[in-house]
Parts: sequence; C-alpha cells; structure tokens
Amino acid sequence: MTMTWPRYLTVTLAVSFIAQADGGETTPTSLLAEAMSIAKNRSDLGDTRITAALRLGATMRLAGQKESARAALDECRMLIAKVRDVDSRDETKVELARQYLLLGMPAQARELVDEVTAREYDITGQCLLARTALEMGDLSEAEWAVRAGVALAQQPGRKLGPLMGNAMLCDLSRVARELKQPELARQCEAAITVATWKSAVLGDHAEELERRGQTDKAQRIASQAPEEHMAVLALARVAAARHERLRGREGRVETAPLLSELLKTAARIKESAKRDFALRIAAGKIAAAGDVRTATKLASEIQSPAARILALISVVDDPVVMR
Repeated sequence: MTMTWPRYLTVTLAVSFIAQADGGETTPTSLLAEAMSIAKNRSDLGDTRITAALRLGATMRLAGQKESARAALDECRMLIAKVRDVDSRDETKVELARQYLLLGMPAQARELVDEVTAREYDITGQCLLARTALEMGDLSEAEWAVRAGVALAQQPGRKLGPLMGNAMLCDLSRVARELKQPELARQCEAAITVATWKSAVLGDHAEELERRGQTDKAQRIASQAPEEHMAVLALARVAAARHERLRGREGRVETAPLLSELLKTAARIKESAKRDFALRIAAGKIAAAGDVRTATKLASEIQSPAARILALISVVDDPVVMR
C-alpha cells in the first residue's frame, strides 16, 4: 500500500520514538532531513510533495535552519514549475513567495509574484507580500509591494473582478495608511471599482480621522460611502472611535450629531430588512466601544422585533458592557 505524505511523516515520527530507545538519531534536524528526503525522492506522492516541501521550508525557518529552509523552498519552486493547472500553480507560488520573504529573500519573493498570471493572484501576491513585510517591520518592502499592486490594477484595459482584486486593493490601502502614506492609500482607493469596497475604505479613512480628533471631517467622509448600509456602518465606526477616544473624560461624550446623521442615512435604505441589519450591526459596534446609551437608541429604531431583540442582546451581552 502506498502511503500519503501525512502518513509518511507520522511513520517517521513513530520510528523516531522506537529509535530513541536504541540510541538512534532522533534530533529535530535529523527528522526534518528525513522528511525532506521523503518529499524530494518519492515521486509516487505526486503533488503532495509540493505541500510537503513548502511546509518543511516554513518549519525549518522557524527552527533556525536557514540553509535547509532555502533548499526546501527551492525544491518546492522546482516542483511547482511542473504543475499544469495554472490556478493551483499560481496559488502555491503566492504562498511560496511569502515564505521566501519571511526567510529574508525579497528578490526571490518578487520574482515569484511577477510570474503569476492566473485570475487576480498577482494582486493577491503583492497584497500578501505587503502585509507580511509590514508585520516583519520592513517598511520599504511593504511600500514596494503596495505600489506594485496598484500598478497592476491600473494596467490599461484591465478589469478587476468584484471580489478578489477589489478586496486586495482595499487591504493594500490599509497597509498604505499603516505606513503613514495617505497619498498612496488614495491611489489604492481610486483603483477600486466595486461600491462595497469603496465604502469599506471610506470607513477606514473616517475612523482614522476620528481617532485623530477630526470628527466633522470623519463624519463627512463616512457619509460619502456609496452604499447606504455601508455608510451606516462607517458612521458607527466613527461613533465607536469617538467614544473610545474620549472615554474617561469628565462629562458625557456628545454623540447626538453622529447619531442623527446615522439614523438619517439608515432611513435612505429602502429595504427594511437591510436597514434593520445595518442598524443591528451598528448598535453592536458602538456597544463594543462601551457606549451603551447610543447603542440602545439605535436598537430602538429597528422595526423587526426579532432583529431588535438580537441588537439588544448584542448590547447587553458585550464584554465591555458586562464589566
């Protein structure tokens, strides 16, 4: 019977325990080397060897075995080149690029993402590299990936899909804002073609402005979200951020203007179910920030008894409220 990769690895570990009693070689280094040998030489394991090499590369990196990790990733790259299914190949290339970056090899990471052609994995790859570089503290590499992602989206004649490409641009704009590069964030936002994702980034921008104390501007930006239910949520994010920013100060935090604008925006949602849903989520968001009074007022505006009950439950059941 032919064993799959997971079973081979299980057997390898089981044998190691037996070998330990006989004084055999059972160090992590030897086990990883044995597992890599299985992944590299057993052609009957098929494409499972790709996953094995990728995971071993990541494990070796975490174990501090940089040269072995690179060898495993290089093996994975060689195996990927033989895969005929473009989607599967490019999806794996994106994750492999991330592993190269984590290993401190940005040139190899860039090369791999540049090779991607399937669907919108190219933008997804740049987004993953940008986010990974940011988490690593490599700000210049993060900026490079954001700019590369925007350039791909701006290619003449390119039409982004409603989900993947636009969602990645939304996250690229978030990385740009974390890099303190608002102009670059605006370039990402300008390339977004779907109203939902445009609304999401406006919500990000509005919340950021509120946390800087620019309430009027934040309210105006949130209200500009092209989808009314997303505008309601954006205004709720502003209200929550305002309460968090001013919590602990003397006197009550003034939220009446924001609440009024939020309810006015909600009233423009024609379908009652969508309106109630938006108000329920908004009430939960504001309650999570500790503003029970405003959240309760929002919940009272919900028409559906079931939705209103769910909103009130989210208000009283929130950990911040219950403390």
